[in-house]
Amino acid sequence: MNEDARHLLSFVPEKSIDVTITSPPYYDLKDYRDPRQIGFGQKFEGYRNDLTHVFSDVLKATKETGSLWVVVDNMRVEGKLVLLPFEMAEWIRGAGWILQDILVWDKMKTRPVTRGLGLRKVYENILVFSRTKNFKTHLDKIRDYELTRWWVKWPERYKSSGKVPADIWSFLIPSQGNWSRWPIFKHQKLHECPFPPELVERILLLTTDANDAVLDPFAGSGMTLAVASCMKLRFTGFEINETYLRNFWNEVVPTVRNWYQEKHSQRVLSDDEMEIRLEKLKKLKFARILSTRLVGQVPAFGPVSTFLLEENEVIDVFLLYDEMMQGMQRLDHPSPDLAKAVVQKLLSTKELKTFGIKANTHVLSAGEFAHEMKDYLSSIQLWLYKRHHMFESSIRFDDWIAKYKDERWKEAYSMGKSPPLISNIDIYQKEPD
Repeated sequence: MNEDARHLLSFVPEKSIDVTITSPPYYDLKDYRDPRQIGFGQKFEGYRNDLTHVFSDVLKATKETGSLWVVVDNMRVEGKLVLLPFEMAEWIRGAGWILQDILVWDKMKTRPVTRGLGLRKVYENILVFSRTKNFKTHLDKIRDYELTRWWVKWPERYKSSGKVPADIWSFLIPSQGNWSRWPIFKHQKLHECPFPPELVERILLLTTDANDAVLDPFAGSGMTLAVASCMKLRFTGFEINETYLRNFWNEVVPTVRNWYQEKHSQRVLSDDEMEIRLEKLKKLKFARILSTRLVGQVPAFGPVSTFLLEENEVIDVFLLYDEMMQGMQRLDHPSPDLAKAVVQKLLSTKELKTFGIKANTHVLSAGEFAHEMKDYLSSIQLWLYKRHHMFESSIRFDDWIAKYKDERWKEAYSMGKSPPLISNIDIYQKEPD
């Protein structure tokens, strides 16, 4: 709406807003030729008082579980560097907000060199506040994947839903001018520093539920409100510049909606696939580590193969030994009962509990397993693994029965102390460089 943010409580009910995302007007930078503007032509004290007043009113308009996200940069006043993010953090805390965090937005693009050391300026700060200690956050919604060799080799270190981003967020500013891929910025400079829609989306994913209310008291190009619209959230914005308001409905909203629909369709498929892959890697490595640790603690166990079978989300791990082990009571040939006891002890270790895998474990002879499972496994597609993240080949159960006693076959597909791994879970994931 084309109104002054200092009067927002005349338009926004108290305790009705879930999240506010905004960037205050730059101090004394741009003249909007409107007597209602904050920043230009003001003394610094007046600038501070007006912003404190606005954020005090935003607090009153915010729900108990709500939050406030303020993007702000350092600036110079009369040639002197002002650490505005830190000063503004104190102003907003003085208005009653609780400062929860300070993030860095890496804009990946430089502004013109200013005074000081003359270094390129590529970041701004994001101040994160809450009304109370019990503020809403959904970390699982903003997890992402960075497919590296560490992700493949150590899947147990990561949640299947992805990795929580760090506190430095890299999002490119939408280009402005004829080189822009955004139609809304082709012919005119709509704003000094428009928000990237990806930045707004991440904050909204983190802080909102369906049908929540979003506020931007200094709407500018309206990117915050346009992304909120795409995510089917209710939104309210204040902006004194009538050109911005007109462009918001005519250009910003339709363009951002097209961006969102395209990105969303691609992202959902990618995330689902990655989650499934990570779960497979965890299960296969879990079985591999269990068999390796068992042999390490019971060297005379005589492993033949390890089977990992999953059906209807039930996981069974079969640790198979040579039939000659049965009945042997000499000290250097442990009984199957000892191996079972060691397996239960291993399952309680931090290393294996880290995987978060609940599996039924079985220690029995290969011959007994072959007899009991022949009818069931003969018709199931099985995969032979040496490394947990990529199968060597498919294998029929009858072929395994014919080969498992062959020392050359076992040596070819063993991994260190761990015997060949066979599973009905299939994955072939190379390690990225």
